[in-house]
Amino acid sequence: MTVIVLGSIAGGGLRGDLLAFGMTFFMSCLIVAIRFGAKLDMIPSALFASLLCMAVTAPLASITSVPAGDLGYLAVFGVTQLGLGMLLLVEGARRISPPSVALIGSLNIPFSMLWVWLWFAEVPAVQTLWGGCIILITVTWHMKKDFEFDPQGDSTCATAA
Repeated sequence: MTVIVLGSIAGGGLRGDLLAFGMTFFMSCLIVAIRFGAKLDMIPSALFASLLCMAVTAPLASITSVPAGDLGYLAVFGVTQLGLGMLLLVEGARRISPPSVALIGSLNIPFSMLWVWLWFAEVPAVQTLWGGCIILITVTWHMKKDFEFDPQGDSTCATAA
């Protein structure tokens, strides 16, 4: 993350960096809250948090600035990326260790820059590419270490043993 942030600091995107830091901080708080209430059904809490976020940010949105043809894309994005993603995060975070949740969640960074690169032809900075590669290698190494494979073809989780 440091490699990526140092690359963006030189570009003068302090506001974006602060927003990214805030998002990371609050996602960490969410993961801790989910782990703290692991025995509770956190789906209603996630729904309430999403509705509260919508109510707070709705006045900042300008629906008229979005072309009519893009409204469908935004709806699909909201349901799949935000809705389904939140559901999977809430349910998955109860079942695996917090460091694993954080590392898997960090995959959002390299994949986000990949999608932006592919869809919008926005070429990321060299530091961003290197930082994304470091994140991918770290998560792959961690996941490989967490799972043991026996010769019979069955996989078992090392952390469950």
